[in-house]
Amino acid sequence: DPGNLYSMLWARGGTAGYDTPADLPKEDSKSYTYLAPRISFSHPVHEFTKFFFNFGVYYSEPTTLYRYGLMSESWDFGNSQGDIREVGYSNLEPPKTTAYEVGFEQAIGNEWLVRAYFYSKDNSQQIGQVRVDGLSGSHFIGDFRNYEGVNKGAAGYNTYRNSQYQTIRGIEMQVTKRLGQFVTGWVNMNYALSQSGYYGIQNYNQDPLVSYSFYAATKNQPQTTPGLIANVNVHTPTDYGQLWGDWSLSINQFWTAGAKYIYNPTNLPTREVRTIYYWVDNFSTNLRLSKLLKLTDYLNIRLYLDVRNVFDYENLNLGVLATSEQERYFTNVVDEKTGLGKDIGEFEDNNGHNVFTQNWVDKDGNNRAPIAPSKDFALSTNPRSFLLGIKLEF
Repeated sequence: DPGNLYSMLWARGGTAGYDTPADLPKEDSKSYTYLAPRISFSHPVHEFTKFFFNFGVYYSEPTTLYRYGLMSESWDFGNSQGDIREVGYSNLEPPKTTAYEVGFEQAIGNEWLVRAYFYSKDNSQQIGQVRVDGLSGSHFIGDFRNYEGVNKGAAGYNTYRNSQYQTIRGIEMQVTKRLGQFVTGWVNMNYALSQSGYYGIQNYNQDPLVSYSFYAATKNQPQTTPGLIANVNVHTPTDYGQLWGDWSLSINQFWTAGAKYIYNPTNLPTREVRTIYYWVDNFSTNLRLSKLLKLTDYLNIRLYLDVRNVFDYENLNLGVLATSEQERYFTNVVDEKTGLGKDIGEFEDNNGHNVFTQNWVDKDGNNRAPIAPSKDFALSTNPRSFLLGIKLEF
């Protein structure tokens, strides 16, 4: 209810300058109208060769959370004791993507197909988070009572604006084996260069003595991300009978090179940061084993087993670490001068001990306590999983 929201914001001190909730400005959500042209064509230059070109402009509607959501960390949400941490912005513009690709396809016999193309994507009006802070001393309840810093006791929250952009350029090639009595599949190789950034005001403050954080069109370091995805399907023909026919084993293999990471614990503008690390390469293997049972001409049953992350590759979840834990990890494990010189994502010392959950040895031979022993359950974001299922097909 808008009235309750205005009352809540007014009561917590975030709307100084208005006498009552009724005095707060109210703004209807805006509507937007855009033209999204798309064009594509292909031209055969040989019996087995064709060139193609695709261009399009696309818009996506912002989610309800970004437009109207409210998030609170207090069980007292809904009254003056509540700590509002995020507030949606109803007038977000739809994020825009302008994309094109140009390439060719080459058939090799009846079984093989090679597709290669260059692509480009420009993502603008992307949704980013913006900080809003009230006057110092405007909020003396909830967690903000203990807020230390320039704005001690200030009411504040995060909201959203169309403040980010991204450009992606890449080249991709895929080789597909389309036909085969026992084996089919494809291999996709991709090399992309991406760059992102933000523009406009990143922090609003009600105190005129506190400067706005404003960076005009700041660019992050460009990322080069080679990658490979392969799918191999081994199957048996239907005419092998009910017992041996219609078996299928599908294996998916993913690999991406380790991304560049800018270590910026003091929140300096990106252009002033020179500490750059790299993630470890990311691997993942999934498989599906299935068997089709034909009951009638119109009804089949498929039994299947899905295994995600077959080799239990652990992908480090930095987001679960507190600021102090991240600082220990980067300083004592990742940094080449002060630490072990590991890539981000490596979690063992030179003796094979897990630095997060076990006692380990640092660069100087000193014994160290575990960095985050109580968070072992959340340190990996891709645990191995098994799913056994039955599917009816008719």
